[in-house]
Amino acid sequence: MSETEIGWVIESSKDGDRWRFLGKGWTREGEPLLVHSASTFLRFRRLDEGAEEWSPPLQRNGDHPMTFLDLSAGTRLELWPADEHVGLPVLLPGGEEAGCCGSNAHQTVNDSCTRSNSAARSSVGRI
Repeated sequence: MSETEIGWVIESSKDGDRWRFLGKGWTREGEPLLVHSASTFLRFRRLDEGAEEWSPPLQRNGDHPMTFLDLSAGTRLELWPADEHVGLPVLLPGGEEAGCCGSNAHQTVNDSCTRSNSAARSSVGRI
């Protein structure tokens, strides 16, 4: 039996006032979301009907390439992905490709693991 995935809308901002759509991500219940090359501020909300409240703006707290969003706790942490992050969903900004690449970042992307939103030009996959 497969677990139901939850849809999320992610927005980014350089100043915390003007927000731009970054993409949509899907996670399992309680699962975090990784975001590559995130802006200074991020906010998110569920895609469920009636879920219109945004998280508080989460400000960048480091200079690492990936952001670990704990969607349940509403927290953000910049990091370098490690073995414990393998298998987590990752949202890539427009123009980048997403996929399952296991623990080796140079491994070939498996297209069956890629989910993308062509209208948003952002991609979601699992690392």
